[in-house]
Amino acid sequence: MPCTVRDLEVDGSHCWATVEFDCVLENADDELVLDTVTLIRDGYGEADVLTALQPDEDVGMTFDLTAVTKAFRRGLPNPESDLEGKKKPHLTNYRSETLEFVARYALRVAHGINFPVHPQRGKLNVNQPVLGFDGWGIFESADDGFKLALIQVKGTDEDRVPPREATKLADECTRIPTSVDEVCRALSVMIVNLPVGPELYAIGAILESLADADELPPVLIAPVVVRGLQPASNDDLGPIRDVAAGIEPSGMRGLSVRIGVDLTAFGHTVMTRARAA
Repeated sequence: MPCTVRDLEVDGSHCWATVEFDCVLENADDELVLDTVTLIRDGYGEADVLTALQPDEDVGMTFDLTAVTKAFRRGLPNPESDLEGKKKPHLTNYRSETLEFVARYALRVAHGINFPVHPQRGKLNVNQPVLGFDGWGIFESADDGFKLALIQVKGTDEDRVPPREATKLADECTRIPTSVDEVCRALSVMIVNLPVGPELYAIGAILESLADADELPPVLIAPVVVRGLQPASNDDLGPIRDVAAGIEPSGMRGLSVRIGVDLTAFGHTVMTRARAA
């Protein structure tokens, strides 16, 4: 997925950057579209489902994996569903969730945050948003080991700097250090889905430490503003940067991202192609 990271700033325990993509929806082979389709399918677990149902001679059962794939994709968010059609475009789940996957990719490229577990795998109604955080990541450093990264994403086509959505993100970020119950649930789901290894043990240690806690230990809070056609800049993060000192010793990993096309059209195109057999 081609992108450019610009204006990387380090401010104590906080880092800020701008990420730019160049998308052409009319191009059937557009890399941002194709790679986001793959991220969505993987995020919902397509590869794991197909691996689990590979032919097994010892069991004596075989599955038509083409049929399994087609059925699996029917369960992905549907832009044409009645539930989505009744919403205003900026409130549709196919728009917001597609932008969340792009934001996670941008955070990995710009700030080194990995996402081994996706909250989408726990959803039953795929046309409703994920409740709580928009993503849970893991950041590893030589000095501090593994840290939990909590992601919040807002998409906007507003021609304003900073956009109003940045103020909403700033408010959400200030509430994260005391969101202990919500983080306990996120950590529990991560543990269930992580393979045995250092990441699982690190997340387990954080969960253990929260048994009687009123606040979180130091984590990374990653707010992301995603723009469509409007330019992105670190100025978009102004309201978030204004509250950063108040969440220390936790650190911020903020991004302003531009994808280069209308956000609703992008989400509709990506989700439609993700569902395609």
